Amino acid sequence: MEIALFTDSFLPTYDGVARVTGDLADALARRGHSVRIYAPGGGRRSAPIEIRPSGVRVRRLRAVPVPLYGQYRWPVFPYLSLRGEGLSGADVIHIHSPGGVGSLGFLTARHYRTPLVGTFHTDLWAMRESLPQKWLVPLFFRCAWWFNLGLYWR
Repeated sequence: MEIALFTDSFLPTYDGVARVTGDLADALARRGHSVRIYAPGGGRRSAPIEIRPSGVRVRRLRAVPVPLYGQYRWPVFPYLSLRGEGLSGADVIHIHSPGGVGSLGFLTARHYRTPLVGTFHTDLWAMRESLPQKWLVPLFFRCAWWFNLGLYWR
């Protein structure tokens, strides 16, 4: 089976989403599946394509740091990065997060009419509490909550 995983957080950022995505990809590859991970690139020095020891291919998309969360990156013109990727051949697309890369996975699945699986690994309310409570932060998280409901309830 050809499986494409889309995540907004992946190594070298080490958090729960990155760990779950990497572990799942490696386990699926060990079972004989062809697995690709699409994740934000780590900057100019990051290789656009990496191959993990398990044979999983990691495709890095051009990205810039997220304000207030510099360890995370937001993709820049991600559709251009996917040219020639052959995503029409994916048997299933799995999104691990609702950000720029996850939303790209959602739209790609819709475009190619590919079955879509979505998992959500972040406690938005706990994340909100970790930031300074300026007026924009609560507004952002309220909008993010409704966006996530719309994305994952389809």
